[in-house]
Amino acid sequence: MKITPSQMLPLIKPLLPDLRDALYEGIAYADDLQPDSSDRDPWYWSNSARWRARRTLKSRISPDDWELIPDVPNGGIHLRNGLLIVRVLRSVGGTTPAPGFSRSRRVAWVQGRLAFRLEEEETDDDVPMADLVLDWTYDEEGLAAHLGMPVGVWEHGEAPVLAWRVPLPIEETDLVDLVFASEDHAPDVPVRLRLDKAETDGE
Repeated sequence: MKITPSQMLPLIKPLLPDLRDALYEGIAYADDLQPDSSDRDPWYWSNSARWRARRTLKSRISPDDWELIPDVPNGGIHLRNGLLIVRVLRSVGGTTPAPGFSRSRRVAWVQGRLAFRLEEEETDDDVPMADLVLDWTYDEEGLAAHLGMPVGVWEHGEAPVLAWRVPLPIEETDLVDLVFASEDHAPDVPVRLRLDKAETDGE
């Protein structure tokens, strides 16, 4: 079963308002802890923002469709709808982060669960099994978020290996008229996205 951005949008859409609010809560919390932007520890800032965003999201997310997976190491934000899992991560170099040394991430980045799908697993035909990444970044213009489907492992500084990566209107609450461009010419094989060097110079 081919997983496409257009198929994912109706599933992700209900998450966006609460996720946006949670990320803004996390950003404000991290900024308060380190108000001097010129002298911030970027790792501590990211950990603080993630911790607060996860805590806020836990109190707001509706369990009807999505659930916040508990006990994720390092306070990670993993959301689950049936067999679909979305990891919420801060963008690195303007794009999807590399999996690093984490074994579980590396399995997810190659869609490893698909190779072990059992016939007896209960599935919802409208919700496929997949591991997606929602990466976000923030600047003076506000939040920007993208949803992507990794299909391979890459190292830090390398171009990501993705089936696709599309922008999400995280700042909008009404997504009724949003549609993705035609996917008739989408590649059937993994592709490496080309990045400008300037995009990989910073976090």
